[in-house]
Amino acid sequence: MFKDTTVKEIMNKEPIFIHESRSVEESVKIMLEHNINGIPVVDAENHVVGIITQGDLLLKATRSPLFRLWPYGSYTTNEELMSEYKKIIGISVSEVMTKNPVCIHEDELVSKAAEILYDKRVKQLPIIHEDTLVGMITRSDIIKYIFNK
Repeated sequence: MFKDTTVKEIMNKEPIFIHESRSVEESVKIMLEHNINGIPVVDAENHVVGIITQGDLLLKATRSPLFRLWPYGSYTTNEELMSEYKKIIGISVSEVMTKNPVCIHEDELVSKAAEILYDKRVKQLPIIHEDTLVGMITRSDIIKYIFNK
């Protein structure tokens, strides 16, 4: 029954993640390759230190001089334009990610995860065990579980 099911039972047990020192460009490639909205960001001990989402990337891009000036920008050469582009994609994930993301312990109930997803207006939750990333759960995972029962 839905009320008694733990997150551990339906979570993705092989979460896609990225290390905090990796580049924004790498995070974009991962999101596009796996058709996902966000990626947990981990430190060397696999502790969740952040999450980088498509929303974070849009926010960073729209605040950059490149976005504000394009396509009417004052760049006189392609080299100037590419230099600005490389500033955005070359920065580390830790500079763009949302720090201290909402996480949930693997033994919490799915109903609690659904409540958090709704209340916090997030699309996915990193799942932890002793502060270490062990899985992911998304809105879609919960909806599939409910309606496939």
